[in-house]
Amino acid sequence: MEPRFSDGDLVLYLRIDKSYLSREVVVYEADGRERVGRIIAIPGDEVEIAGGEVSIDGYLVTENDIYESTPDYDERLDYPIRL
Repeated sequence: MEPRFSDGDLVLYLRIDKSYLSREVVVYEADGRERVGRIIAIPGDEVEIAGGEVSIDGYLVTENDIYESTPDYDERLDYPIRL
């Protein structure tokens, strides 16, 4: 997925539009720190996480630069879930 960020990259950002689209890069705050992430699903999408894989609307999300599987969430979620 492009653009790709690596450790040590400098990210400058300005967010004017408050709506988000799938695949966009976003900056958000968590645990008192700013973090960079990517939107993988938007409202109306159906998400499933099982067996270390993520599917959006029935399509497997594949990335060449992800080296660990996605853990299953077991905190009161029944998959698939519609956002």
